[in-house]
Amino acid sequence: MVNVKLIKDKIKGTPVGYGFVEFPDANTAREIFQTLNGQAIPGSNRVFKLNWASHGGGVARATGGAAPGGGQREPQQSYGAAPGGGDYQVYVGDLDAAVTNPMLLQTFKQIYPSVHEAKVICDPVTRASKGYGFIKFGNKEESERALQEMQGKQILGRPIKMNYASQRNKTQQETNRYAGGGAPQGGAGGFGAGQ
Repeated sequence: MVNVKLIKDKIKGTPVGYGFVEFPDANTAREIFQTLNGQAIPGSNRVFKLNWASHGGGVARATGGAAPGGGQREPQQSYGAAPGGGDYQVYVGDLDAAVTNPMLLQTFKQIYPSVHEAKVICDPVTRASKGYGFIKFGNKEESERALQEMQGKQILGRPIKMNYASQRNKTQQETNRYAGGGAPQGGAGGFGAGQ
């Protein structure tokens, strides 16, 4: 680790439940992310809920805690390889409200081995699912197969919709972050979008 910052309430000075951890490189951050995300936090009844944040010149760092959303984003491009190569993101819509990140990840990973991350987008205040999410693949062919093969498949008895994910422009991201945004139509957004 290079740096750790716990976020505190500006008035009370008490921790608000999340923080930022900076790593020396993106590969280390990705390895820690994959190892700890969803695992039990020692000494508590909570689990690590990790997201990505960009820092300064776009260096990826994992963020953690139980805070809702917070706008953390992994640096990304539109559909296709992300910086560092190998990430292909797909939108999944019409999710049942009970679908969780681990459930979504397992559903896709058992069919597509290159899947390495799944994110159900939740309302930052209520923490309720917004009914959509995103899947990250390490292999473009698998992501394209999933678009065809998983269209209409059921998760918890509800048929899902699949589409390409595309990065929204920064102005739209900022507007949605502060105005609360809304569920994207089709494949707009990405990990951390609409939070």
